[in-house]
Amino acid sequence: MPHYKAESSDIKHLISSENHKNDHHLHAYLEVEGHLDLMLLEKTIRLLGNKLPHLFCKFQQTKTSAKWVEADFSAQNFISLIETEDSNPVIQQALTKKLNILTGPQIRVTVIRTSQKDNLVIILNHMLADGAGFKQLLYLLAEFYTKLVQNPDFTIKKEAPSRSLNQVFQNFSLAQKWHFLTDKITPSPSKNPNYPLKGDDSHPYILRVKVSNESFSWLKAYAKNHGVTINDCLVTAFSIALHNKLHTAELDIDCPIDLRKFTKKTPDITNLTANLTFSFRGSDFESLETTLLKKKEIFKAKKSDLQPLHKFYLLELIYKFLPYRVFKKQVQKRYNIPQTSLTNMGIIDDKLLDFGGITVSDVFISGSLKFAPYFQVAVTTFRGELSLSTNLHGTEEDYRFQLAILEELKAVLPHK
Repeated sequence: MPHYKAESSDIKHLISSENHKNDHHLHAYLEVEGHLDLMLLEKTIRLLGNKLPHLFCKFQQTKTSAKWVEADFSAQNFISLIETEDSNPVIQQALTKKLNILTGPQIRVTVIRTSQKDNLVIILNHMLADGAGFKQLLYLLAEFYTKLVQNPDFTIKKEAPSRSLNQVFQNFSLAQKWHFLTDKITPSPSKNPNYPLKGDDSHPYILRVKVSNESFSWLKAYAKNHGVTINDCLVTAFSIALHNKLHTAELDIDCPIDLRKFTKKTPDITNLTANLTFSFRGSDFESLETTLLKKKEIFKAKKSDLQPLHKFYLLELIYKFLPYRVFKKQVQKRYNIPQTSLTNMGIIDDKLLDFGGITVSDVFISGSLKFAPYFQVAVTTFRGELSLSTNLHGTEEDYRFQLAILEELKAVLPHK
């Protein structure tokens, strides 16, 4: 069977799971205003496999290598229908159900159908894509479905996508690459709050808090008037929310950054992210406005700093030229997911989520299900509404604590 070498970014996500930090799954929920044709939906998902063959692969790892091996799957392996009028608990269950990466496939779509509408829950192996790549896949899902509605014989040619981080690094000069390799800056250890999270491996959950259209419009105007970004506001509000609840004197929050801006063409679906760390200390917790005004130039400079790319370039070279076991050891040494993070998936374009005339009325994407004490807030925007979500394998007390943090974050954000 055809196979594809795993990329270095694939293995970094795998190792985080092996170290019991997260489950390397991405989760999306779509509320569809009507009923989809399940036969067409199945054909659509198979067409996605022509665009990204890894979706219909098994993951195989030995002591010397890792690869994706194509396999044949029946429809029951990747799509299912559940009919119910009490959809909420079924949606939550579907959102937290695991994939088996060793047996595949690497995607699952659950259709939770009521008499009025369909709810789609899509789980994707995070080893294959980051949040931006997941959005790209959702857009293709809607596009291919629409084309099949218009023409049942529609198909696309199978292709092997370019998924390597080299598509980023090939755009840097030799001098920049040399600087990446010789940089002696050692980041200081992250300052993390002392979370009261107990964790419960048998009880995964995803929770979500919405910011209304009106409040989000107010937030956008506030950010523009203060010369800051929405992300600046979100990460600062998150720090204040954590401080207000935990009285921590210093903390660091990690934010993934999209490396697609360094590529010359639209990349295929893959992982292309690095990490920025934002630090908050002492008087930074006094108010959102004073902190933003004080730190906006620091934030701006940090976003243009290439230092976060350095370790990824080194790891890419190690993966290319040294044995697989050496690479895995170096990942353990040089790469660690942050304990506290905020990831902004950005705006989800409703015009690109039309399923053959059937519209999507609600969407959000959430990241990997964490294990305590890891805490990530994921942000998505759809039709002017902001969704704040988090996830954990946790207890009921953990759920209430994280919900309180999201509500506090919402309250700290500027609003009428």
